[in-house]
Amino acid sequence: MNLHRRSPRWLAVFASLVVAATASGCAQPTADRDWVGGPATPSPLQVTAVDISHLGAAVPTGLVVDGAELVLILENAVQYDVQTIWRDTHSGVISRDPPRDNLATTTAGGGPTTSLAPFRTLAQINLGDGRVVEFGDIQAAADRITVDDKGHVTDAAYTTSTYDKTVVLFWVVRQGNPIPENSQIDIGHSTPLAPELYPLVTAYRDGAAIASARMRPSATTQH
Repeated sequence: MNLHRRSPRWLAVFASLVVAATASGCAQPTADRDWVGGPATPSPLQVTAVDISHLGAAVPTGLVVDGAELVLILENAVQYDVQTIWRDTHSGVISRDPPRDNLATTTAGGGPTTSLAPFRTLAQINLGDGRVVEFGDIQAAADRITVDDKGHVTDAAYTTSTYDKTVVLFWVVRQGNPIPENSQIDIGHSTPLAPELYPLVTAYRDGAAIASARMRPSATTQH
């Protein structure tokens, strides 16, 4: 199904969600039944923090946790990737620091046998209240992006990067369990579990799947 066909209804629902989230200044109880994915047009947000550089417009997500809104930026480190920053809804101050210390982020990794391409960033934040946030980007013209967690499929919200029109940034808030921790092999070495235990992210164009990748972390090696 092409989500653009139902965009007027989606935009109305998304606009009300963003307004409510920004006004309340506390965590919003977003259940699966309240979430509506699809194309998004986030309001412009100026980032003036001196230690935060980004490419193109910052992307406010409408998710507010403890008075801070999650914002996505495209950053140029070793390569382009999506990073998270937080905007205080009362003062407008932008910070890299999350509103809670326990908002852990797990990032998927590629490797010699597993490629994320054309996805570039895939990551999950555990909100600690039965919800998770998943976000990332893909270098492809996608008109639908979904997260499938053991058969439960949720559509992500998405928008095209203003810096690079070939890149789509996406995010989803859903009920779910955090990504499982790696299995410890020995001191300093761990490995992820079987692929099917991790959420599957799929991008579509014109109703056909064009890319899929597991939100599966890399093995760790401590030197």
